[in-house]
Amino acid sequence: MRQFNTKTKDTTIGCDPEVFFMKGGKVYPAIGLIGGNKDSPKPCDGGALQEDNVMAEFNTDPVTNIVDFLSNIDKVYNQIHNIAIENGCTIGIHASKNIKRATLLSYPQSREFGCDPDFNAYTMSRNSTPDPMSLLRTCAGHIHIGYEVEGGHTFESSAYLTKYLDAYVGTFCVVNDKDTRRMTRYGKAGAFRPKPYGTEYRVPSNFWLTSKDFTTEIFNRSREGYRAAKRGVEIPNDVVRAINLQDVERCEEILKCLER
Repeated sequence: MRQFNTKTKDTTIGCDPEVFFMKGGKVYPAIGLIGGNKDSPKPCDGGALQEDNVMAEFNTDPVTNIVDFLSNIDKVYNQIHNIAIENGCTIGIHASKNIKRATLLSYPQSREFGCDPDFNAYTMSRNSTPDPMSLLRTCAGHIHIGYEVEGGHTFESSAYLTKYLDAYVGTFCVVNDKDTRRMTRYGKAGAFRPKPYGTEYRVPSNFWLTSKDFTTEIFNRSREGYRAAKRGVEIPNDVVRAINLQDVERCEEILKCLER
């Protein structure tokens, strides 16, 4: 792998997790309850709120340390939680859930997936979009990595970093995320979007919101993946296979190998 030539000693990290609104044990569409969307997120303390398909999504402002990362998540999560309560709902931190067919037919927004394409860092091609008529909906926990690159950000520099994030973060997700359905739609190894400020890593689900320990690990491992990319650390050649097959045992071995 070529060297990742960045000007930044360390990185800024933000996130944009999605959650379900739940009522009576079923997914309740957040459509029309939040107000923000992909094109115009609703600003709030610590980040922004928006609707994505039937899910509620919150974005956090980028930061350089775990204390501020956790603080921003708490601030924005609390605001989206209050909206749920005001509408008689609870928050469901689930990576995948089925929606009702009536919801699919009644809300055009429930058949919309994403505003921009994402890509595969290994094939350098665009990832496919899920069938809009399927009842399965998934919640992501994307990580946004900010940094400066000599000569400016490129598609190639984002893809390069994504491979390291797979090794340090994606394998951790396989080991700890108990949901096995989301990856049939989203989040296979190498999923990313190039951004003007860096890279959006799109492999993780929202599982890491379930505990402060998981959230801290995601932050620290994202930062370590960035640092490893800068150093050009050698990573195992079967990371893609281990993630896509959700091979927990092999992902554990890869994580141990990287710690040596």
